[in-house]
Amino acid sequence: MNKTMSKPISDRPLTIALVTREYPPETGYGGIGTYCDTMARALVSRGYQVIVLSDADGKPESYVQRDGVHIYRVLPRFDVSRLPVVWRLNKLWTGYRLAVALKLRELVQKHVIDLIETSDIHGEPLLYSLLPGHRPILVRLQSSLTLSLTYNRAPMNPRTRITLHAERWMLRHAAYISSPSRALWQITNERVTPIAPERCTVIPHPTNTERFQPIDSIRANRSAINPLVLYAGRIEWWKGVDILVQAIPLVLAQVPNARFLLVGADRSSPNTGGSLREELRASLPETCRARVEFRDGVLNEALPMLYNAADIVVVPSRWEGFGLVCAEALACGCATLASRVGGLAEIIEDEKSGLLFESENVEDLAHKLIRLLCDPALRESLGQHARQRIATYCAVDPVVDQMTTLYQNVLRQSDQHLQKQSTR
Repeated sequence: MNKTMSKPISDRPLTIALVTREYPPETGYGGIGTYCDTMARALVSRGYQVIVLSDADGKPESYVQRDGVHIYRVLPRFDVSRLPVVWRLNKLWTGYRLAVALKLRELVQKHVIDLIETSDIHGEPLLYSLLPGHRPILVRLQSSLTLSLTYNRAPMNPRTRITLHAERWMLRHAAYISSPSRALWQITNERVTPIAPERCTVIPHPTNTERFQPIDSIRANRSAINPLVLYAGRIEWWKGVDILVQAIPLVLAQVPNARFLLVGADRSSPNTGGSLREELRASLPETCRARVEFRDGVLNEALPMLYNAADIVVVPSRWEGFGLVCAEALACGCATLASRVGGLAEIIEDEKSGLLFESENVEDLAHKLIRLLCDPALRESLGQHARQRIATYCAVDPVVDQMTTLYQNVLRQSDQHLQKQSTR
């Protein structure tokens, strides 16, 4: 696995296209959207031209220039969902990849795009990649549909099978691949499609340490008597929120004054198909329910305040390719407890910048939560080292340095490949 590549052949600002169905604020602030938004803003600040091609999400197609970023939103082509008989084809064909291909072909000429970056999820530029003379495509690993289905215990259907093939195609034919963690590269290599180490570089996701930082005025109002444990993220299976809920009675038996706040959008239960939040709430003993609050997801702008209000942040995921919530909490100087999986185990230095517990081990999670709740000095020490860890590991500037070097080198290799072909 290459940690770095050779120095770029040119330092000229490039024109980069980010192809992503999720780009905030219109389509939310998930991991992919947050990564693309952070990268786009940082690249523009360095003089790069950035084009974003994203989903119109059922609204009219549009173009807007915001914060220096050119944002185009498209709708699927040849949607047959309203036609008699053939509407069934829409279960297999949404037409979104065709819309991406047509728009990319136009934008490459209009903006003279140097390089296209996209996530592995959905294989969005697949049809564009089949066009002759297409621009080099860099695929950024984000936990593919294969992993999403596995860790959410979700069923396979015809459309998801087509999507899986599209993802594999893009990974096999990309000019290069980057991954936010070594663990994500390894599991993608094992479960999705082989990725040779020389075709992939590990560069963590950028974390905005100016936005996510300790806020003294909020931290000063924490209750010394009723410490707060925070979970922030979707209420879904692969995020492991059920593991935290199982640990809560064990923790309250030892620290009865602890409070738990679980914030995030509800998802369906893999057991019943109903609300997972209501299933988890109902699973709590009556004696614990007054100490546990479930709350809908908050606006992205409120996240720094939410983290700073908590004494402990818990990230109990069954899998994380990187761990955005973990990185943001650490940047805010929070004492953070995360499962020892994927990118979480690469972000946190156990017993120094945070604590790790064995994945899906309810007793280990409860034991370490009790330890943190009973030791304010340990929480303070972990929080101080947490902030330092993020500043050196995945703050925006060093990550963008690595990504722009990667862009330059991918283009250099692409140019060399084209030159070899032209001389044959």
